[in-house]
Formats: sequence, structure tokens, C-alpha cells
Amino acid sequence: MVAGAALALASLLAGAGELQLEPGLRLEGRGRQLSPRDGADDRTLEAVATPRAALRWLAAPRLRVGGSYAPRLRAPDLTRSSDVVVLHTAELRAELHPDAAWRLSAVAGGERGTTDLLTESRTLGTELQTITTTRRLRYRAARVELGLEGRAGPRTELRALAGAFLEGGDGAAAEATLPVQRGARAEASVTWALTRLDRLGLRLTGRGARLDRGPTSAIATADALWHRRLARAVDAWAGGGVAGAYEDPRGDTATRELLPSGELGIAHTPVAPAAAAPGEEPARATPSTALATRLVVRLAPAIDRATGAADPQLDATLGLAWPVAPRWSLSGAAVGAIARQSGHDTRRARLEAGLQWAATSAVHLGLGVYASRQRTAIPSVPSFDESGAFVSLDLGGPTLSP
Repeated sequence: MVAGAALALASLLAGAGELQLEPGLRLEGRGRQLSPRDGADDRTLEAVATPRAALRWLAAPRLRVGGSYAPRLRAPDLTRSSDVVVLHTAELRAELHPDAAWRLSAVAGGERGTTDLLTESRTLGTELQTITTTRRLRYRAARVELGLEGRAGPRTELRALAGAFLEGGDGAAAEATLPVQRGARAEASVTWALTRLDRLGLRLTGRGARLDRGPTSAIATADALWHRRLARAVDAWAGGGVAGAYEDPRGDTATRELLPSGELGIAHTPVAPAAAAPGEEPARATPSTALATRLVVRLAPAIDRATGAADPQLDATLGLAWPVAPRWSLSGAAVGAIARQSGHDTRRARLEAGLQWAATSAVHLGLGVYASRQRTAIPSVPSFDESGAFVSLDLGGPTLSP
């Protein structure tokens, strides 16, 4: 392991390896309707252009370094104004394989510019955060993460990560609407293959955050999990444990609380058809067997983005990907969460469905619809419904090797 790291570092310093540049462009048009609970509906038609450049350096057989830059140029409403706002997005990534059993990774990224939190919420995948404002604002975010994963033996897998983050408004006016939140997170897990079908695991997670003009909160969770292979392409798992929540409000007494945590999940992951016996016709994958689905329900405390408090939260996520034909695919996602805050429930949900067509390996056309909802009793946080439709075009350029 040490020898592999030394070899990769020596190759990096010597300037060895292969450099690749991958350009691309994404164009998107989106019609949106925002319906505040208190107020008139607002309809907009926006256009987005996101050029991107990704640089990959194969510094050594076991070391890869890369970076990307993708400014998002957005016209928020073509029916009223031709103004363009920009959100700059960049990321650096490194991956080292000291030997065949272990992988080290490091990621750093950030965004800065003008956007709205509804748009940013759709880039978070299955994560839901409380939307503190539906207006555009100056925004900034940064994060760094280090990871280690590998096999400690024939049946034992280890995984660990640690990182820090910062996110909030950029400037006094924006920070008044979206205060800056700074924090750190860590996770460690071990999984043991009990039988060919069963795996047992232990997971420890921790997260702490401080909200400007708000509380300092922390959460630590310990869970035990059981994974079971139900069929060749179907896995299910269940877990439970305990979580400790700490909250220190400014000018008030700090509180500590023990809360339950749990998780249930099931996933269907397509697998290649089994090899045919001599003289038999090979089996072919059908659209039904190619459908990938994943459903997860979790109960655990979370640090709320709007209030900075550590609140109990129940969330569920459903995702699917379906290649219905060689060039056509469907995708969909549904996410919902209920958080208990100050004696009231805050409810958030998001739905999205899309159709993609791969004209060539470098040209992809997509269209879809989405909807989101937030309901809360917190006076400073909006309740709203949002819906829309979009069409997108992704163009990939040729890979350049100087």
C-alpha cells in the first residue's frame, strides 16, 4: 500500500501520465409556475446554457486527477427581461488506488454567483432541504471531502469519509435571507459477508453545523444493518439504532436528546443475462428486466437548513431508470420528508419524470416534467407549490489529448 502511494507520487512529480480535455455544452429551456400559499401565481419561461470543460490526468496507473468548470448562464424569464445571471461551478477530484483492495479519494468543489434555491434544490439528487426563499439571490457554497474504502479481508469491507462544507448567501443582503451555514461531517462503516446472501453492517455517522445568527447543532448516529439478497437482481435491507442530537441556541440553554433511527430499503439492479449453454440461444434482456428501481425509507434527525435546529425527520426516496429501447430511456424520482419543528410539521416533496433520447454518443435530447411542494408553520419560511416542464440538449465534444 505504501509502495503504491510512493510510486503514484513519483509519477506525478516526474510529469508522467496522459492528459485529456473533454468539452461539452448543455442547453435547457424550462417553463415554471410558482404558487405561493399567500400570494399570486408567478409564471416564467427561462433559458439556460452551461458550457463545461473537464480535465482528466491519468498521472499513473493507480492515480487519477481531474477538474471541471461549468458556468451556468441563465435568463430567468424571457417574457419580461433579457437579463442573464451566472452561477460559477467548479470541482477538483483525485483518486488513488494504492493496491487492488483499497481506494483513496479527495473531492473539493463550490459554486458562486446568482441563482434561486428552487433551482439548486433540483441539483441535490434525493436530498431535500428547506427552502428559505423563492427569490433570486447571490449565493455561495464550498465543500471538501476525503474518502477511504477497501477490503480488510475476504468477507470484510471498510468505508470512511470526512468533510467540511459552507453554504449561504453572498453579501449582506443575501445573508439576511439565507444565513451562512458552516459545518463538518464524517461517516465510517464496516460490512461483513455472513453468507452468500446475507451481509451485516455497522455504520457510524456524525454531522455538526453552525448557522450565522442561529444555533450550533450536532448529530451522531449509530446503526446496525442487515442486507439480504432476495433474488438475483433484488436486494433488501433493514437497520436501526440510536441518534444523539445536540443543539445550542444563542442566548439560551443547550439541549441534548436521544432519538431513534432506522432504515428500510429495497432495490432492483439489472444484471446481465446468464451465459447460454452450448447449443442454446443466448438469453436477451427485456425492458422489464432492465428496469432499475430503488426505494428507501429513513427515520433520523437532521439539521434543518432554515432554522439550524436538529429535528427528527422521516423521509422516503424512490428512483427508477428504464432503458426502454436501445436509444430511449425513462427516468423518474420521488422524494418526500416530514420534519418535526417547534411543535409543528414541515413537509417537503419533489417529483420528476424524464425521457431521454441518445441521437449519437455525443448528442442527447431530453424532456420532462417536475413538481415540488413545501408546507410549514414557521412564519419566516415560505409555503408553496412549484411545477414545470423542460427540454434539454446535451452536446459532448471530442476528447482532446495534447
